[in-house]
Amino acid sequence: DGLSNTFLDGRVYKPGSALAIASQGVGILKAEGGRETMNGDPRGYDRFIKAWYQQGEENVDYYNCKQPKNNTMHDPSIYFEGPSDFFTGKQLSPTAGAVFTYDSAISLGLAACELYEERGDTYFNGGDLFNGFVSQSFEGASGEVTIDPETTSRDPKSAFFVLYNTNGKPNGEGGTIFTVKTVAHTAPNLESDHVLWVSYNNEAYLYSDGTANPPIALPPVEADLNQLTTGIRAVGLTVAAIIFAMALFFGVWTKRNCKDRVIKASQPEFLYMICFGVVVLGSTIIPLSIDDSVASTSGCDIACMSVPWLFNYGFTTVFSALFAKTWRLNKIMENAARRKKMKVKVQDAMKPFVVLFILNTIILVTWTLVDPLKWLRIETGVIDSFGRSINSYGMCRSNNFVPYVVVLFIINFSMVVLANYQAYNARNLSTEFSESKYISIIMASIFQAVVIGLPLSIIVANDPVASFLVLTCIIGAMCLSPLCLMFIPKMVAKKKRDEGEENQNINETNVEEENLNTSEIHVERANITQVEADLDDENGEGSGILMNIWGGAQEIYRRASGGNDVTNDVEEGDYGDDVMSGRSIFVGTLVHRKQDI
Repeated sequence: DGLSNTFLDGRVYKPGSALAIASQGVGILKAEGGRETMNGDPRGYDRFIKAWYQQGEENVDYYNCKQPKNNTMHDPSIYFEGPSDFFTGKQLSPTAGAVFTYDSAISLGLAACELYEERGDTYFNGGDLFNGFVSQSFEGASGEVTIDPETTSRDPKSAFFVLYNTNGKPNGEGGTIFTVKTVAHTAPNLESDHVLWVSYNNEAYLYSDGTANPPIALPPVEADLNQLTTGIRAVGLTVAAIIFAMALFFGVWTKRNCKDRVIKASQPEFLYMICFGVVVLGSTIIPLSIDDSVASTSGCDIACMSVPWLFNYGFTTVFSALFAKTWRLNKIMENAARRKKMKVKVQDAMKPFVVLFILNTIILVTWTLVDPLKWLRIETGVIDSFGRSINSYGMCRSNNFVPYVVVLFIINFSMVVLANYQAYNARNLSTEFSESKYISIIMASIFQAVVIGLPLSIIVANDPVASFLVLTCIIGAMCLSPLCLMFIPKMVAKKKRDEGEENQNINETNVEEENLNTSEIHVERANITQVEADLDDENGEGSGILMNIWGGAQEIYRRASGGNDVTNDVEEGDYGDDVMSGRSIFVGTLVHRKQDI
């Protein structure tokens, strides 16, 4: 019921004081048992109050006999002893609680009577009595008693409510005295389910200015929710679309050229894996672009928790692919150098990825079940002239998210360290087989984006727009760096090699046209003889070293073609016959040695 209707009655405050201003025009709403009418009402409360005051001495004696027996001195300070005219003298009027209690007792009695009539037996359990109570509907002392079957409580429309109003007037002694009066009460409304309010004795409700004129309604709240605008959201989604398109393009290009020497050397299985991981990582931008301007609170909750899932899975996939492809290449080269025959399968290189995937899943599932991220709207404390909040922002937050973030960071950062270690070991391999230089550039780009972007994201955490743009830039750098640096150099290398082969074919065609009567063997021997002569003329010592190396190359190639040698240690299917043959490996070495000479 809130504030009692007697609390302010008779209070005296200094005119113009804070208490006097706050007490003027207060409305007090109370649930009461009823109100006695001027002319008497044959219903409800009037009948109840009439019967209450008609109770005689017999009922007074019954009341007194229920008091403690140790009051031998009949001392009223120990307990109250009602006089003979306790009821008829109207010394005690029933309160609202007494009337509702009376109706509750009558409801239980009527339910018991109905059960007896139905069964013819006075025995019934509590469930039967409760069901009978819920179905009751009758005119009681407090009005039409109706029980709501859903709440199993009193239907509020059937109760009697009274509206009180406070008003202050000068008391003639320099103060303001406040009185509380009844201005309205509820009445049964047979034509509608809404509560009908009736003025009591034509009393008007007085507001804080002392008049019956309602105050002007407050203007609508013009709050700044700091939500993402359509333009800002479009920027982030455009970045995500570019990432998806580039990953799809490079994946299709890899598929179409999977039999090319350059693509075989780069292990297409892991190139596909990089494309897929980039798509998953770039998808993190989509839930980041969702707030309560485009989705419900439950939808925002789902978007919040999907961010760590997409980000960690995508990040793990990309860097596991970089680690696995470099580790596999290092293993094959190491075995070849030791003349050890061992087939390194793709499945062997994928084991670290599987381990990290399982660890990430365990942490993310635990986080989601125990303490998931929730969408919260936080008020900044800025209010208008009416004390209403007009500035807030939304963000994803959980009670204890820090431990989960730290564990996930440690797990995934380990893969970054391993990928860099394998790239360092492959630093001396030919560019055709190794991307260590490009992996280093990728790591430097991502490290720079994180070092700059992470502190910025923390600084602007309370600004959703700035935070979204910073995170979009970080994710974009993490996605575009592996794509561009892993695929564009291969496309350039393939183009140059294709152009070189085309020029070689043209030269060979011209030679054949000029020397139709000379066999290819004679031409090749003549060319070799000419090269030897030129080398002897220019630098005898250098040409001797070069010819020794060339003779070694021919010997290894002849042995690789017919016998067991280091080049046969790599089985078909590891990198392709042409790519990983002894001829390709040695020619790559020969080129470097020739440059040294």
